[in-house]
Amino acid sequence: MKFLLDHQMPPRLKLFFHRKGYEAIHDSEIGLETQTDRVIWQYAQLNGLYLVSKDVDFFYLASRDPSGPRFIWVRVGNCSSATLIDAFERLWPQIEAWSVTADPVVEVR
Repeated sequence: MKFLLDHQMPPRLKLFFHRKGYEAIHDSEIGLETQTDRVIWQYAQLNGLYLVSKDVDFFYLASRDPSGPRFIWVRVGNCSSATLIDAFERLWPQIEAWSVTADPVVEVR
């Protein structure tokens, strides 16, 4: 698994994925932070990346585009980076299990 974090995600979240042994990039590292959702979606798809975002628009794209990238929909409200990382840590077993299913979306709450 390789992850693309959109601009709503704290860059610090990359460290969580790295500690788990996976690659992760933040959209600001590759000049996508001001791009449209469709451009970010296509970039993730073309590069085989799992997209991580709070943006509901990506959920709608995933619902309409089953060939699109896998999507981790972060449903945690406004919170500190530490709280967000704790949510990922708590749900990591489910995220790993989801990664081998056909479901295009998993939620982090």
